[in-house]
Amino acid sequence: MYSPFEKEQDVTEKMAVVLNILRVITLLFWGTVLSTFFLSWSQPLGEIVSIVGGCILLAHSLEAILFRKRLLQIGTYTAKDAALILVFGVFHVAGRYLEATEGTSK
Repeated sequence: MYSPFEKEQDVTEKMAVVLNILRVITLLFWGTVLSTFFLSWSQPLGEIVSIVGGCILLAHSLEAILFRKRLLQIGTYTAKDAALILVFGVFHVAGRYLEATEGTSK
């Protein structure tokens, strides 16, 4: 028998896969940024990557502050959440929302 929740669960599962792929890409980005500190990159590419990394880190810092209240509404907000937001940004927040909606749709 057809259930509307089956379709919702399918979309949630697909979204979780997309978020995991984006997290891997984000880790590759941060690895690239860190490599500019340890390896000799040609200029201005190394400088550009470092500046972009700093801007992304600043944006993620603001996200950690701004999303604190929203994450408290759906559960808890720990230091681990703050650290994961600094690394993954909104992808971590979206994952937390998916986890919260999975619990309510079952």
